[in-house]
Amino acid sequence: EVDAEAASLEAWAQGKTKDEIASALKGEGDSPLAAISNAAKADEYWMYSRFFGLGLVRLMDTVGVEQDMSVAYDCMEEWVGTCMGKPFYTACSDSDLYFKQKGKLDMMETMM
Repeated sequence: EVDAEAASLEAWAQGKTKDEIASALKGEGDSPLAAISNAAKADEYWMYSRFFGLGLVRLMDTVGVEQDMSVAYDCMEEWVGTCMGKPFYTACSDSDLYFKQKGKLDMMETMM
């Protein structure tokens, strides 16, 4: 079920821009992402998870946001903090961790 939802969200995001994703995260429109964002904003006990953050990183990649730690940090801050109105520090920290680990893995791959 989770894989199917992820695939449908990724299919929806194809061809979208960073601003269109931000608009959906504000709850505008009838997209699956807007529904997820509205549900999270309506739930006062909603908590960010690393899986949610990695999904946002995947959306960044899908819409063409540069896969760089500093660019992703700003994008994550905008999407989670500004658009969703949720605390964004953990999301930004997780995206930094993802890019640090990815960088190490890429470096190891080139060494092999």
